[in-house]
Amino acid sequence: MSILLAVFTLTISVTQCTIITQVDSNGHGIFLVNNNTTFLRGTNYIRLLNASVHVTFESDLYPLWDIENALKQMHNYGYNYIRLFLDCPTLCSGFSLSSPGIPMRYTKNVIDFLLRASTYRIAVMLTASWNPANYQSIVNSYPIPANVTGMNMIIFHSGQAAAKAQFFQDLLEQIQNTSLLAFKTIFAIDIFNEISVSVQQQPFSLTNGIVSFGNVSSQVEQSGLETTGSE
Repeated sequence: MSILLAVFTLTISVTQCTIITQVDSNGHGIFLVNNNTTFLRGTNYIRLLNASVHVTFESDLYPLWDIENALKQMHNYGYNYIRLFLDCPTLCSGFSLSSPGIPMRYTKNVIDFLLRASTYRIAVMLTASWNPANYQSIVNSYPIPANVTGMNMIIFHSGQAAAKAQFFQDLLEQIQNTSLLAFKTIFAIDIFNEISVSVQQQPFSLTNGIVSFGNVSSQVEQSGLETTGSE
């Protein structure tokens, strides 16, 4: 069975540009940052509510975290990289906004963390998952793809990709316009934490028919999803 995955790309306009290339050496990933070899060693920075809900950037909780000592300890361990989760209940519910946008009270906490990390020469990967609720209007402005259900919408719905791109553009522009040092501390962005597809939901659960995504069409037969078109 051959499976077609539509991978979306985020195009974000920023004035500062770093070229990152991943290479492999004896089975170990190495990053070249503007042609300078960089070895990453680090960990996640996570604060959870009820052992499952990310709350690192929940506004009323953020001041409670002992971020400084955590970063200092990471630095002492020789860490130079952190994966930082942007999700929190306020973000997921849409910041109490009715249209796309990010309040500075949220972004200022992200900037605060980035500046603290820069003090210890720790690069940061910003990690997201679901789009904020106030970006749903962007999702709704795109047609719902036929023969796609459940969590597979995250990958195959163009509106989901457009909303994610706008969210990161808004966030990165706010960070860049407020603190270039904080902006330069960002090593990478992870658009959706551990993104996956479900073979129990459409289009992968289909046994016949045609599934189209943009300029790509796939013929679904009893054996599975097989690409018959080209992009």
